[in-house]
Amino acid sequence: MNPLILEGNSSCSFEMYDPYTGSPLDWSESHFEGLAAEEEELDSGAVRGQRMVRSLEDFCAAAADDDDDDDFPDRQQPMSLSAVETDGLDRKQRKSSRRNTTNGCADPEEKDHAAILKTKLLSAFTNVKNGWVVKSAASFSYGSTTWLLGVSYKFTKAEFEERNRIGSSTTSTFDRFKLDFESRLWLTYRKDFPKLDGSQLTNDIGWGCMMRSGQMLLAQAFVMHFLGRGWVWKKDASQEENVIHRRIIRYFGDTHHSLCPFSVQTLVGIGRKLGRNPGDWYGPASVSAVLRDALHQADTDLLPELKDLCIYVAMDGVLFVKDVLDLCMNNVPAEESENGGISEETRAESPNSCHSAASNWHSVIVLVPLRLGSESLNRIYVPCLQTILCHPLCIGIIGGRPKHSMYFIGFQEDKLILLDPHCSQDCVNVLKDDFPVETFHCQYPRKLSFSKMDPTCTLGFYCKTKEDFDNFLLEVPKITMPPTQESFPLFHFESGSRAEFENGCRTLSTSQITQSMTLVSRSERGSISYDDFTLL
Repeated sequence: MNPLILEGNSSCSFEMYDPYTGSPLDWSESHFEGLAAEEEELDSGAVRGQRMVRSLEDFCAAAADDDDDDDFPDRQQPMSLSAVETDGLDRKQRKSSRRNTTNGCADPEEKDHAAILKTKLLSAFTNVKNGWVVKSAASFSYGSTTWLLGVSYKFTKAEFEERNRIGSSTTSTFDRFKLDFESRLWLTYRKDFPKLDGSQLTNDIGWGCMMRSGQMLLAQAFVMHFLGRGWVWKKDASQEENVIHRRIIRYFGDTHHSLCPFSVQTLVGIGRKLGRNPGDWYGPASVSAVLRDALHQADTDLLPELKDLCIYVAMDGVLFVKDVLDLCMNNVPAEESENGGISEETRAESPNSCHSAASNWHSVIVLVPLRLGSESLNRIYVPCLQTILCHPLCIGIIGGRPKHSMYFIGFQEDKLILLDPHCSQDCVNVLKDDFPVETFHCQYPRKLSFSKMDPTCTLGFYCKTKEDFDNFLLEVPKITMPPTQESFPLFHFESGSRAEFENGCRTLSTSQITQSMTLVSRSERGSISYDDFTLL
């Protein structure tokens, strides 16, 4: 089977130039010639750049301590004792001249210079390590269906040959797939943004990847809400589409501003209330809760378009239908009180069935944090994940491989198609009306084998209307059950509310809990996150 080849990396500057030849990188025929070994890991570029990585690590360590920058003697020639003594005195004088005589602190300008140098080197090191400088390949097979967030594409060799015929104006299936992929919002590491509250951090390199993956999933929900699944990013888009496009990106701008309710600064601030410090790594369940709270506290007077949206997080692998209906009919977070955040009077007046009036409906983003195995992904759930990515209500999966978060948006055969946030880019001032949007879109897909996927993940769904939610309740339970016998569903649906369950008014059936789910206690989890449970 002949694969279609994509050279899957851009240059560090994201100008899409080959870092070695200087020629522009594109989707031309040259990217499809020959056969390429499929990548099993996305670090293949780092193998080629190992020496550079080690050098950058050394430079980063040196830049972190401005006291050591003059402690390297001249190694070009042997030095006499007197020369060493003299050089030592000179170095002491140079250090002393850089000290503030009143408080003994380092010169702010010198300290800022060291911090800037460290950030640049750390950024370069990250891009080399994660393959954004040294090219790697991603391959797609002829004849095998490729899925991207509920839309299918099937590449054929004959169509590809027609596409590359001289003078051909044919728009191939691959062209449509390319445009669809490029239109997804790509949110990555950023550097040189305003300091995070409670820290000196001005970048999220090395710790913010799970937040970025969560931002991308939420951004896809906004695209579906405001523009629709069929929207694609193109130069001849209408003015209205361009305005909405930039507004969605602005929601995630890296700055302290009410127009950016889902910025890293906001998410970190919410995380601090949950006991997480700036620079701490988050799991999929934690990010789900943070995104829910961020939407709840968004300034809807300034951003009235967000009033019609809500987020429901199905913790412990159980979705309580009554809680979702109450949330969508009242737009109140179901976790605010024991009654799901809704007073008894309001609850008595509001409909509790699936036949509620659609006119009062608030669009809902359903997030389902899961752990599908102990140390590695249980293979019996792979068909379920594939089917979910084929569903039109799916907005992707927050996942990755161990300690390396990614945003999964599709698959072909046994490999996931993903957007990787591990690319360090400069902060963009999104408060400008005409800020550039190119760095928020990725031109090259990456792939990861299901066997490499970490078992911890969060599934995302978006229901714009009441009819969508009814279809969700009808169709999704069927695709969460693995095809093998004596296996258990990914998650469960319960018709009541969590408050009723916790108060003992209702109990989940034995078939739902006792036989289908093994909850791992905290003492047994070891490295498992406190807010995840495990399906064994």
